[in-house]
Amino acid sequence: MLVRQMFLRIAPENINKVKELYRKEIIPALRKVKGCIDARLFEPTVTTDEFIAFSEWKTKAEVELYENGPVYKELRNKVIGFTTKEPVLKVYTFEKVEELVPEMH
Repeated sequence: MLVRQMFLRIAPENINKVKELYRKEIIPALRKVKGCIDARLFEPTVTTDEFIAFSEWKTKAEVELYENGPVYKELRNKVIGFTTKEPVLKVYTFEKVEELVPEMH
């Protein structure tokens, strides 16, 4: 499984617009893309302009298909006008480890 994190620098006057954009358009669109398990926008808890657009994916192939397709370009273009710097994308692999749940007696 993979996680994509796009680090976005958002101008203070655009923060509410970006949050609304993610809530109403970007997250719902991402969740419809084949292979996307989840998508979120992380807002900093301290005063800073760096947000993280997070998405979780089943396979690397599905991420690559998304990144080379029209949906990625469309969604990225919606956000880029609100950023103060070029977004930084980082992709990580991970394994899900199921937590052992003790049996109830």
